[in-house]
Amino acid sequence: DKLHFASRTALLTALAEEATSQLRQRVEAAVQDAAHAAPLARFTSLGQAYLGWACEHPAQFRVVSDRRLIDFDGSERLQADNEAIRQLMGRLLNDGVVPGIDVRLAQLTARALAYGLARMACDGHLDEWTASGPGGGEAMSAALSFFVQLLQGGPSAGCAGCSPRLAAPGAAFFGGIIAPINTAEGKRSAVSLLCKDFET
Repeated sequence: DKLHFASRTALLTALAEEATSQLRQRVEAAVQDAAHAAPLARFTSLGQAYLGWACEHPAQFRVVSDRRLIDFDGSERLQADNEAIRQLMGRLLNDGVVPGIDVRLAQLTARALAYGLARMACDGHLDEWTASGPGGGEAMSAALSFFVQLLQGGPSAGCAGCSPRLAAPGAAFFGGIIAPINTAEGKRSAVSLLCKDFET
């Protein structure tokens, strides 16, 4: 029997539910396969699984990613699978990052990085950034590994050439750049600190 849906949104929501379930299974299996590795190595496995799934299923990735197409708030299944992936990311980061790094900010940055890489690949934008370097899949994996290296390196990671303020002790990771949090300016947003640094 054919399935009938009340609307296009309902149809796409059902597709998104199945796709997100498959994505959850993929990333959980990847983390399980790396069960004896360090937390950030398992986090890397999670990220690679996400990127692999997105590149193998670009149509499903686009549907899952565009909340305008689906009824995310009305789907308990979508919310549950999405939250399970978020919680897994959070646990691995919390167990793996060095002290002084804001885990929630690291998780947001990781999500933005993975989503952005996957979107670039699916929309055909990645090639122009990798024309003189490794291929798309290898480049995405390298970018993910670079991010994890910054998390492992602590406050001074990635700061060669940064100003003393950005390389100061007690820093928190922000999108590959370090912003002080334990100074007189520590209560300001990382974005404000970065803008101020580039103005000086």
